[in-house]
Amino acid sequence: MSRLLIDKLADLNLTNGDASHAPQQPQPRSIETIKADLEAEFLSPPKTFSAEWLNKLQQRWEFQTSYRELCQLAPTQTRTVTRFTREGLDGRVTGYKEVTVPASSATAKNSTSILRKPANRADFVRGAAGFFPFAPGGLDGVDAIQAFEDHDTQLGESDRKAASKRGLDKIINFGTEDGLLSVPPGFPRGLDFSKKVKGAEMDNAVEDVLNEEIKATDENIVEVDGHTNGDAGSDDVTSSDQDAEDDDTDLEDLLPVEFAALQPRGQLSAASTTKSGREWAHVVDINKDLPNFKELVPDMARTWPFELDIFQKEAVYHLENGDSVFVAAHTSAGKTVVAEYAIALAAKHMTKAIYTSPIKALSNQKFRDFKEVFDDVGILTGDVQINPEASCLIMTTEILRSMLYRGADLIRDVEFVIFDEVHYVNDLERGVVWEEVIIMLPEHVTLILLSATVPNTHEFASWVGRTKKKDIYVISTPKRPVPLEHYLWAGKDMHKIVDSEKRFIEKGWKAANDVLSGVGKVKEQKALETSASSRGNGTARGGRGQEPRGGQR
Repeated sequence: MSRLLIDKLADLNLTNGDASHAPQQPQPRSIETIKADLEAEFLSPPKTFSAEWLNKLQQRWEFQTSYRELCQLAPTQTRTVTRFTREGLDGRVTGYKEVTVPASSATAKNSTSILRKPANRADFVRGAAGFFPFAPGGLDGVDAIQAFEDHDTQLGESDRKAASKRGLDKIINFGTEDGLLSVPPGFPRGLDFSKKVKGAEMDNAVEDVLNEEIKATDENIVEVDGHTNGDAGSDDVTSSDQDAEDDDTDLEDLLPVEFAALQPRGQLSAASTTKSGREWAHVVDINKDLPNFKELVPDMARTWPFELDIFQKEAVYHLENGDSVFVAAHTSAGKTVVAEYAIALAAKHMTKAIYTSPIKALSNQKFRDFKEVFDDVGILTGDVQINPEASCLIMTTEILRSMLYRGADLIRDVEFVIFDEVHYVNDLERGVVWEEVIIMLPEHVTLILLSATVPNTHEFASWVGRTKKKDIYVISTPKRPVPLEHYLWAGKDMHKIVDSEKRFIEKGWKAANDVLSGVGKVKEQKALETSASSRGNGTARGGRGQEPRGGQR
């Protein structure tokens, strides 16, 4: 009964609920609403695409895309480069260092690099007092020295004193048990000195080895007729002595070396047989002709109406190869030909050539001479500046030194520097100017040294080569092409005192000296008096025997 009642009540509740939630009839839409829905669905462009359309229209790549190839990126420029450290005359490599490359912000006021930004056009020729000079060529240790000086200035006074006391500790660490460094400089780790053979074990090992040597020696001794080999003749004694020396050598090999770093690694050669460093100066043999000169230099920058001498051909050939030369030719031999070819070669390469002279008068003379040969010639002196942007610039050596110290941008374009009368480097007062200019020149500059009175050409060229780390080719002439004779003008005559073979003529010197000192006039007066007296005596003797007037009565 109760079960039936519950079911009926449930049916009544469901019926009431369905009646209350019966679906309502949809209201009719207006024409404007239907038109707006149709325009929105079919006429208006959609803001998004359906997935179905995308799947049909979208093209997919079947391979993995490399975005690095699609975007071409320029290679990054490193800020540091590795340079080798060289020592000794032979330039052996002893290490390497990392040098920072100047960034694009490098200017003439904060960098010595040749790649720094150019300065103002007004300072292009002369430079400025606040500019840094360009880094000299051949001096590889300048950066290392500068870094050491900067580090030294950062140290305080107390740190500097402590560092001076611990100078030897950089090599030997006396604080450890062994007294040596365990990790070499530049290595991440070193030898493990913790595993060592104890003293007793070392002694036992040495003793065992010695016993084995003694046993081996005893076994080699053979008795002959009741006598051992040691009691035999002198040959046996010599062999035993040799064995003893071998034993001593073996003992020296077994004993530990107190200072292993000082142990020779090979056979030491005598001082007379040791090899010298690298030769930077090369003497050119001008006794050999160059039959293939036209093949070596097919396109000459300048030609002459005459045939070049051997030393001139050698100089032209080396200049074409980009080498530095030292032409030590006699006066009137034709050294100016080498300078003219260098100037023509610079004009051909669209670079500059600087011709330096010791005095201003010679600079003016060379400017006049080169102006007749070349079109683009300029001169720079203390008070005159004519065509300073020419491919050939003539100046004194002091002007070039000032340009180098003031960091003039003109040095960038210089290919050749011609030092005329380079023997002035031996001058007591002005020789330092030539030394400073040679040292301060950048690496890309080719040196041309001209002189006629340098006795030690090879020695001087070796110094220049070692300083600039360049090969210098020494070209010398054997004799003067135009004979040179010396005369003295005395009185109304010329007296030869030195002939073309450099022989002194004593007769001519005495004759000229007599005329200049007045001895000739005295001799001439005496000769006149003698001739007059001889004429008077002849007249007296040649008379008729009469006595002269006023004679004795």
